[in-house]
Amino acid sequence: MKKKSRIRSALRSVWLTSRERAEALKRDKYTCQVCGKKQSMAKGRVHKVSVHHIHDLRGHLDKEIPDWTGYINALFCSPNGLKTVCNPKFGNCHKLEHDKMKIEAKGGTRLREFNR
Repeated sequence: MKKKSRIRSALRSVWLTSRERAEALKRDKYTCQVCGKKQSMAKGRVHKVSVHHIHDLRGHLDKEIPDWTGYINALFCSPNGLKTVCNPKFGNCHKLEHDKMKIEAKGGTRLREFNR
């Protein structure tokens, strides 16, 4: 595993228990902001949500010399820069958000409004 991958994995582990992530989940009431499904752990109806960064994080690491400060600042952004979406194992919403980001990065029109 490359050093960059190990550092990124360690930062992601810290972020998964961060105050910012918890605040975004609580603000959105553990409900996907794309399709409206609520997280459930009920037997036979399990549905998990995750938190999506509205601004792309990868741009900070695509350089020959990674911009770790920029990456950390983007990773631990305020809850206003985060959005609760279906976990990829339980729905398509997270992938849809990433697809929209790719279109925007290529100069396409903004397909969504962040209404928080």
